[in-house]
Order: sequence, then C-alpha cells, then structure tokens
Amino acid sequence: MNESGSGERPGFAEPWQAQAFACVHQLSDRGLFTWHEWTEVFGAQIADHPQMAGETVEQAYYRQWLGALETILVRGEVCAEADLTATAERWHRAYLNTPHGEPVELDNAEGVCAPRHDHHGNRQPVAVIPARVRGPVDGQR
Repeated sequence: MNESGSGERPGFAEPWQAQAFACVHQLSDRGLFTWHEWTEVFGAQIADHPQMAGETVEQAYYRQWLGALETILVRGEVCAEADLTATAERWHRAYLNTPHGEPVELDNAEGVCAPRHDHHGNRQPVAVIPARVRGPVDGQR
C-alpha cells in the first residue's frame, strides 16, 4: 500500500523519474519533437536496452525513458553526447563526494569529500603485502 493507504502504487518510485517524465512532456510541448518521434526513439531504446538482470520493470522503464530523452536531445542538437557523458560523470563524482544522508549536489563533483563525509572511518592508507609461500606447519607433512 502507498502512504495514503489506498493500495494504489505511486506513479514514480524516485523523484528523478518524475523529473525525466515531465522534461519529455515539456520538450514535446515546446516543439523539440513530436510524439510520433518520441515513440520511435523510445521503442528503439526498449528494444536495444532490455530489462537487465536484477532490475525491476519500473527501473528498466525509466532507464530506457532517460536513454530515449538523451537520444532526442543529441539528435535535436540541444546538447552534444560528450556533454551528456561529462555531466553524468560529474553527477557520479558528486554522489561519491556527498556525505551520507545529505542531498547530492553537482557542486560536490569537484574537490574532496566534505569534512563530515567518512566512508570507512579510517583515513590511513591501505598496504597490500604479497603472499608468501610457507613450508608445512611443524609436525604436518
């Protein structure tokens, strides 16, 4: 059941899904593409990038939706594919540099982890020592 207790599933599991959905509608309303173009691109995205192992149907759907949106943006020359890739990489770095429980902000992409951000509680370098082959333990052969 959802929070209202009605038993209906929510429309979006994550805020980004609603944002991607709304973005597509706004861009179409502004004439960047027609719904016929959208259905062709979205259909191709679904065919080329099917649901992955461990992924729910909804997760696959919105991953495909986002992929189709990126394709439309590049085809419409709204942005270059390299710009999309660079921005995705910046968001990934921002995610890694954001303290647990804090909102991920693109400003966190550059620089080091925030002072309160501690992944493991140990800031000491880790040394890897190669294994040594030992002889049999005393009394065992």
